[in-house]
Amino acid sequence: MQQRNPTTYYTLAAESSPANTPAPASARRGPAIVALGPVQMPDYLDRPQIVVRETDYRLHLATTDVWAAPLSDMVPRVLIDDLSRRLPGTRVVGFPQVSGPNFEYRVSVDITRFDVDAEGTATLAARWQIYPAASTRAVVVEDSTAERRSSESGYPAAVAALSGTLADLSDRIAQTLITLPVSTSPADAR
Repeated sequence: MQQRNPTTYYTLAAESSPANTPAPASARRGPAIVALGPVQMPDYLDRPQIVVRETDYRLHLATTDVWAAPLSDMVPRVLIDDLSRRLPGTRVVGFPQVSGPNFEYRVSVDITRFDVDAEGTATLAARWQIYPAASTRAVVVEDSTAERRSSESGYPAAVAALSGTLADLSDRIAQTLITLPVSTSPADAR
């Protein structure tokens, strides 16, 4: 009887310390509450297997290395954690779990690429937008691409690099959020 290879499960994680920390909270006050969502993912990622980009036109699905949960659940959770670490004093929550005037800004993210190539370089490409509360008109629309080279070969290093690209995107979003006007009305005070 042939022994089957065991399945290995992976999860994304927030970076323990931000690489490009925005100005200290004492120097610049950020929004009191930021809502993140929706976070859209391309259909090719809607599967348990880790996707490796072999060429621009061909993808490989790992056979025994899989995600422990859907990426559509993990990616927003990690972005919320990463943004919270980069915006001390700001509460970052999921959207649409909150709505209306309970937040000052909402950040929507449309990820168009989130994979690792055969050489171990993780790539995240996304368009993100920032909306003031109760507005359908974005005040910021940006395209961002983040790349991280795996420090070692194998899926554990690839997953760490993918997590790092989410941290890089969070850096950019946090740096933009702290430049936006913050409400000072008593009703909006922390």
